[in-house]
Amino acid sequence: MTWLEYLNLLTNALREVEIPPEGPVPHIPEWLRRQTFEQNQSADDAAFHFAEHWKWPPIPDSDVRYQLYFRCQFAIAAFEFFARQGYPEYPGYDRPRARRLLAGTLVHSWAETAFQWADETFP
Repeated sequence: MTWLEYLNLLTNALREVEIPPEGPVPHIPEWLRRQTFEQNQSADDAAFHFAEHWKWPPIPDSDVRYQLYFRCQFAIAAFEFFARQGYPEYPGYDRPRARRLLAGTLVHSWAETAFQWADETFP
């Protein structure tokens, strides 16, 4: 997939987990740090599902949906960076490669750098 195709996929996914205007996120970095292990695990599970099927599973917990919203923003920023830096694209639909890249960004990279990204993005 091209970076633009990933960006389109994630932008559409972002709309499905969008935070309503009355959303409970006063200070995003602090809010993300208060998520429980179970909420993080549920968001990981949903992100793995998305990486596999390109759609979200049912997500009843609003905090998990909100977390996925921020994970999508994080992945969009990462893919925009990859495009600007000229990282190679892989035209066509190589589902295993796309699955690895989406899971790697939405779960693994998120786990490593989410707090730093949130601090920088939402000061």
